[in-house]
Amino acid sequence: MLDLYVSMQNNAVRQITAAAIERYFDTTHSEMITMADNAMVVNATGAFSQSFKCIISSENYSKAEIAEFKRKLSDYYSNEFGRKYLKENDRQPIDTNTLLTHLNDRVIALQHLYIAGNPNPLGRRKRDQKPYSKFRQ
Repeated sequence: MLDLYVSMQNNAVRQITAAAIERYFDTTHSEMITMADNAMVVNATGAFSQSFKCIISSENYSKAEIAEFKRKLSDYYSNEFGRKYLKENDRQPIDTNTLLTHLNDRVIALQHLYIAGNPNPLGRRKRDQKPYSKFRQ
């Protein structure tokens, strides 16, 4: 009798959880449709894409600067971010090589600007006045 009760309770929990997940995805889908139809979002996305594409040329970064940015990103991910990651992920270390290996120069420059090169503490990054920053708001 106890087994039947436990089985029925587990089934009820599973159904409630499934319904909650379905509601979550329905809500998310609806929000994405609304955002995709919003002219401001569409325009901002296009402007950000353009700014993103020209980050290297607009800032005149050299290959040496990009290499230095990558080194600083590696330090950041290993140290400041790495400590927080360990704390929040059952002491499982983060593989910084995997994070950085496939990044192109644009992504390295942007991650350096907004993450590793940002003087504000993790979780409190401020936006700057660069052209690509105004689209991040």
